[in-house]
Amino acid sequence: ESLDFVMNLINNNNEIVPKIIAPKKYDSDKRTIIIDPKEYDSANKIWIRKPPAPFKVIPSYQEVHKEFRKIVTIDYDKKTAIFDISVEHISPVFAFELLSMIINEFNQLEQNKDINEAEKAISYLQEQAAQITVNDINKNINELIEIHLNTLMTAEISDFYKLEPISLPFIPEEKSWPPRALICIIAFILGFFVSTFYVLGSSFLRQSY
Repeated sequence: ESLDFVMNLINNNNEIVPKIIAPKKYDSDKRTIIIDPKEYDSANKIWIRKPPAPFKVIPSYQEVHKEFRKIVTIDYDKKTAIFDISVEHISPVFAFELLSMIINEFNQLEQNKDINEAEKAISYLQEQAAQITVNDINKNINELIEIHLNTLMTAEISDFYKLEPISLPFIPEEKSWPPRALICIIAFILGFFVSTFYVLGSSFLRQSY
Protein backbone atom coordinates (compact mmCIF):
# COMPACT_ATOMS: atom_id res chain seq x y z
CA GLU A 1 0.00 0.00 0.00
CA SER A 2 3.03 2.30 0.26
CA LEU A 3 4.00 4.99 -2.23
CA ASP A 4 7.45 3.41 -2.64
CA PHE A 5 5.94 0.10 -3.69
CA VAL A 6 3.68 1.74 -6.28
CA MET A 7 6.66 3.71 -7.61
CA ASN A 8 8.59 0.47 -8.11
CA LEU A 9 5.57 -1.15 -9.74
CA ILE A 10 5.14 1.76 -12.19
CA ASN A 11 8.83 1.95 -13.05
CA ASN A 12 8.82 -1.74 -13.99
CA ASN A 13 5.39 -1.64 -15.71
CA ASN A 14 4.91 1.90 -17.01
CA GLU A 15 2.16 0.86 -19.46
CA ILE A 16 -0.28 0.39 -16.56
CA VAL A 17 -0.55 4.12 -15.74
CA PRO A 18 -3.10 5.08 -18.48
CA LYS A 19 -5.19 2.03 -17.53
CA ILE A 20 -5.32 3.25 -13.93
CA ILE A 21 -5.74 6.98 -14.59
CA ALA A 22 -7.72 7.22 -17.84
CA PRO A 23 -9.86 4.14 -18.56
CA LYS A 24 -13.06 5.04 -20.43
CA LYS A 25 -14.75 1.71 -21.07
CA TYR A 26 -14.10 -1.97 -21.59
CA ASP A 27 -14.56 -3.76 -24.92
CA SER A 28 -15.72 -7.21 -23.82
CA ASP A 29 -15.50 -8.63 -27.36
CA LYS A 30 -11.86 -7.64 -27.87
CA ARG A 31 -11.13 -7.86 -24.12
CA THR A 32 -9.32 -4.54 -24.21
CA ILE A 33 -9.54 -1.24 -22.35
CA ILE A 34 -10.51 1.83 -24.33
CA ILE A 35 -8.48 4.72 -22.93
CA ASP A 36 -10.11 8.16 -22.82
CA PRO A 37 -8.72 9.97 -25.92
CA LYS A 38 -9.20 13.31 -24.16
CA GLU A 39 -6.78 12.18 -21.47
CA TYR A 40 -4.17 10.08 -23.24
CA ASP A 41 -3.06 9.69 -26.86
CA SER A 42 -2.60 5.92 -27.06
CA ALA A 43 -1.14 6.00 -30.60
CA ASN A 44 1.68 8.38 -29.67
CA LYS A 45 1.78 7.38 -25.99
CA ILE A 46 1.55 10.93 -24.65
CA TRP A 47 -0.66 12.59 -22.06
CA ILE A 48 -2.88 15.38 -23.43
CA ARG A 49 -5.24 15.90 -20.49
CA LYS A 50 -5.93 19.17 -18.72
CA PRO A 51 -6.37 18.17 -15.07
CA PRO A 52 -7.32 20.61 -12.30
CA ALA A 53 -4.61 21.85 -9.94
CA PRO A 54 -2.51 20.53 -8.30
CA PHE A 55 -2.28 17.67 -10.81
CA LYS A 56 0.04 17.90 -13.82
CA VAL A 57 -0.47 16.77 -17.42
CA ILE A 58 1.71 13.72 -16.77
CA PRO A 59 0.35 11.90 -13.69
CA SER A 60 2.70 12.00 -10.71
CA TYR A 61 3.54 9.00 -8.56
CA GLN A 62 1.29 10.42 -5.84
CA GLU A 63 -1.71 10.73 -8.17
CA VAL A 64 -1.24 7.18 -9.49
CA HIS A 65 -0.85 5.93 -5.91
CA LYS A 66 -4.11 7.64 -4.95
CA GLU A 67 -6.00 5.97 -7.82
CA PHE A 68 -4.20 2.68 -7.17
CA ARG A 69 -5.50 2.65 -3.59
CA LYS A 70 -9.07 3.09 -4.91
CA ILE A 71 -8.98 -0.10 -6.99
CA VAL A 72 -6.71 -2.31 -4.87
CA THR A 73 -7.99 -3.72 -1.58
CA ILE A 74 -5.63 -5.42 0.86
CA ASP A 75 -6.77 -7.09 4.08
CA TYR A 76 -4.54 -8.95 6.53
CA ASP A 77 -5.58 -11.63 9.02
CA LYS A 78 -3.07 -11.62 11.88
CA LYS A 79 -4.21 -15.00 13.20
CA THR A 80 -3.61 -16.86 9.95
CA ALA A 81 -0.97 -14.51 8.47
CA ILE A 82 -3.00 -14.49 5.25
CA PHE A 83 -3.36 -11.47 2.95
CA ASP A 84 -6.54 -11.02 0.94
CA ILE A 85 -5.68 -8.90 -2.10
CA SER A 86 -8.23 -7.94 -4.73
CA VAL A 87 -8.38 -5.53 -7.66
CA GLU A 88 -11.59 -3.93 -8.97
CA HIS A 89 -11.45 -2.39 -12.45
CA ILE A 90 -13.74 -1.95 -15.47
CA SER A 91 -11.49 -4.48 -17.22
CA PRO A 92 -11.43 -7.95 -15.60
CA VAL A 93 -8.36 -8.73 -17.71
CA PHE A 94 -6.43 -5.74 -16.36
CA ALA A 95 -7.60 -6.53 -12.82
CA PHE A 96 -6.06 -9.99 -13.25
CA GLU A 97 -2.86 -8.56 -14.76
CA LEU A 98 -2.44 -5.91 -12.06
CA LEU A 99 -2.97 -8.41 -9.23
CA SER A 100 -0.37 -10.72 -10.79
CA MET A 101 2.04 -7.77 -11.10
CA ILE A 102 1.53 -6.84 -7.44
CA ILE A 103 2.39 -10.37 -6.26
CA ASN A 104 5.41 -10.62 -8.58
CA GLU A 105 6.70 -7.15 -7.70
CA PHE A 106 6.43 -7.76 -3.95
CA ASN A 107 8.26 -11.09 -4.20
CA GLN A 108 10.94 -9.60 -6.47
CA LEU A 109 11.59 -6.71 -4.08
CA GLU A 110 11.85 -9.08 -1.10
CA GLN A 111 14.13 -11.45 -3.05
CA ASN A 112 16.47 -8.65 -4.08
CA LYS A 113 16.58 -7.28 -0.56
CA ASP A 114 17.42 -10.65 1.05
CA ILE A 115 19.94 -11.59 -1.67
CA ASN A 116 21.80 -8.28 -1.23
CA GLU A 117 21.83 -8.61 2.55
CA ALA A 118 22.97 -12.25 2.41
CA GLU A 119 25.76 -11.49 -0.08
CA LYS A 120 27.04 -8.60 2.09
CA ALA A 121 26.91 -10.78 5.20
CA ILE A 122 28.80 -13.65 3.50
CA SER A 123 31.46 -11.28 2.20
CA TYR A 124 31.93 -9.76 5.65
CA LEU A 125 32.06 -13.13 7.41
CA GLN A 126 34.58 -14.49 4.92
CA GLU A 127 36.82 -11.49 5.54
CA GLN A 128 36.57 -12.04 9.30
CA ALA A 129 37.27 -15.77 8.95
CA ALA A 130 40.46 -15.01 7.01
CA GLN A 131 41.72 -12.82 9.86
CA ILE A 132 40.79 -15.09 12.79
CA THR A 133 42.82 -18.15 13.73
CA VAL A 134 40.72 -19.36 16.66
CA ASN A 135 39.03 -22.61 15.55
CA ASP A 136 35.86 -22.24 17.64
CA ILE A 137 35.23 -18.74 16.31
CA ASN A 138 35.90 -19.85 12.74
CA LYS A 139 33.44 -22.71 13.22
CA ASN A 140 30.74 -20.25 14.32
CA ILE A 141 31.52 -17.99 11.36
CA ASN A 142 31.24 -20.92 8.94
CA GLU A 143 27.85 -21.82 10.44
CA LEU A 144 26.66 -18.23 9.89
CA ILE A 145 27.94 -18.33 6.31
CA GLU A 146 26.00 -21.55 5.76
CA ILE A 147 22.80 -19.90 7.01
CA HIS A 148 23.20 -17.00 4.58
CA LEU A 149 24.03 -19.39 1.73
CA ASN A 150 20.74 -21.19 2.42
CA THR A 151 18.98 -17.82 2.27
CA LEU A 152 20.59 -17.14 -1.11
CA MET A 153 19.58 -20.54 -2.43
CA THR A 154 15.98 -20.18 -1.26
CA ALA A 155 15.70 -16.67 -2.73
CA GLU A 156 17.05 -17.69 -6.12
CA ILE A 157 14.98 -20.86 -6.65
CA SER A 158 11.60 -19.71 -5.27
CA ASP A 159 8.91 -18.61 -7.73
CA PHE A 160 6.83 -17.17 -4.88
CA TYR A 161 9.38 -16.05 -2.32
CA LYS A 162 7.51 -14.31 0.52
CA LEU A 163 3.98 -13.98 -0.84
CA GLU A 164 2.70 -17.36 -2.01
CA PRO A 165 -0.85 -17.46 -3.42
CA ILE A 166 -3.33 -19.86 -1.84
CA SER A 167 -5.54 -19.10 -4.83
CA LEU A 168 -3.88 -17.79 -7.99
CA PRO A 169 -5.26 -14.61 -9.62
CA PHE A 170 -8.03 -15.28 -12.14
CA ILE A 171 -10.14 -13.35 -14.65
CA PRO A 172 -13.69 -13.07 -13.21
CA GLU A 173 -16.61 -14.02 -15.45
CA GLU A 174 -19.13 -11.81 -13.65
CA LYS A 175 -19.08 -8.17 -12.65
CA SER A 176 -18.30 -7.53 -9.00
CA TRP A 177 -20.15 -4.19 -9.04
CA PRO A 178 -22.87 -3.12 -9.20
CA PRO A 179 -24.80 -6.17 -7.91
CA ARG A 180 -27.79 -7.21 -10.01
CA ALA A 181 -30.11 -6.85 -7.01
CA LEU A 182 -29.00 -3.24 -6.52
CA ILE A 183 -29.54 -2.49 -10.22
CA CYS A 184 -33.10 -3.89 -10.00
CA ILE A 185 -33.88 -1.87 -6.85
CA ILE A 186 -32.55 1.37 -8.34
CA ALA A 187 -34.39 0.75 -11.62
CA PHE A 188 -37.62 0.10 -9.70
CA ILE A 189 -37.26 3.28 -7.62
CA LEU A 190 -36.43 5.42 -10.66
CA GLY A 191 -39.30 3.88 -12.60
CA PHE A 192 -41.66 4.57 -9.71
CA PHE A 193 -40.67 8.25 -9.43
CA VAL A 194 -40.74 8.82 -13.20
CA SER A 195 -44.20 7.24 -13.44
CA THR A 196 -45.45 9.26 -10.46
CA PHE A 197 -44.16 12.57 -11.85
CA TYR A 198 -45.64 11.72 -15.27
CA VAL A 199 -49.08 11.02 -13.81
CA LEU A 200 -49.01 14.11 -11.57
CA GLY A 201 -47.71 16.27 -14.41
CA SER A 202 -50.36 15.02 -16.83
CA SER A 203 -53.10 15.62 -14.23
CA PHE A 204 -51.81 19.14 -13.52
CA LEU A 205 -51.72 20.02 -17.22
CA ARG A 206 -55.28 18.78 -17.79
CA GLN A 207 -56.51 20.86 -14.84
CA SER A 208 -54.65 23.90 -16.13
CA TYR A 209 -56.36 23.71 -19.51
